[in-house]
Amino acid sequence: MMKKLICLLPLLIFIAGCVKTNIDQPEPLVPYGTFAGKFTRTYIDPATSAKTTVTANIQLVMSDTGFILTSDADAVHANGMGDYLGNETTIEFKDSNNPTTGPPPTKSYLNGVFNYAYDGYNFRIFKVSGDDTYDYLFTKK
Repeated sequence: MMKKLICLLPLLIFIAGCVKTNIDQPEPLVPYGTFAGKFTRTYIDPATSAKTTVTANIQLVMSDTGFILTSDADAVHANGMGDYLGNETTIEFKDSNNPTTGPPPTKSYLNGVFNYAYDGYNFRIFKVSGDDTYDYLFTKK
């Protein structure tokens, strides 16, 4: 009996090596839908050198054709729309309303590369640029 088991051992090892061992990973969650939340920007005011924080309530609609953002405080965050492209950890927004010439805008636009986290309900988009931090906290509607 022991000789039969020893003879079968190489066959068992071969079969075990042929078994699929990598587990299919779920697709990353795509942040599609309507989200409502708060935008917060913290920056150093160039006129006073003081740390300043501004906020706005915003709504973001994301679909496979692009995004639309509306803000309740246009002086803080501009309404916008455009395209986006993301992977598991970063997302790049291209707001078609973002000015490309002239002085830097005084209000914020959802434009550029951001880190993000999404669990199917809570959606956070954030980035740090110099002394500025941009933080969007949403929940899915």
